[in-house]
Amino acid sequence: MLDDQSPINKELKYAFLTFNKMTKEQKKAVVNKKEGGYEKWENGLKRIGTIGIFEKNTSEEKISKMTKCDTHTKIGVSSDAKYDCYFSTNSGSEIKLLNEFKKTEIQIIEKKNVLKTVLFYQKKLI
Repeated sequence: MLDDQSPINKELKYAFLTFNKMTKEQKKAVVNKKEGGYEKWENGLKRIGTIGIFEKNTSEEKISKMTKCDTHTKIGVSSDAKYDCYFSTNSGSEIKLLNEFKKTEIQIIEKKNVLKTVLFYQKKLI
């Protein structure tokens, strides 16, 4: 999802991967992507945790607000020292799911350069 931190040709302020619990109804839901439908659906999911990078010196309060998690463990720093890496969890999650999430093995790698050229094609329908 794009937000105010996603300008083209600019450094990112943060990036994170979320892990959520979904009900059967949420899995089968047809989500209206317009008029805030996706955001409403996403807000109904139960957050288990996140793995993310954030600009150095981002406060844990701000990380909590973005990730919807309440416990943050710093797991590393980027090689250029511009970003801190965090493993975040939501203490309100089901213990079984939380314990499984905590088994995640994480490897911090070098950031790849973004290609400046975007290629696409349109298939002609007959």
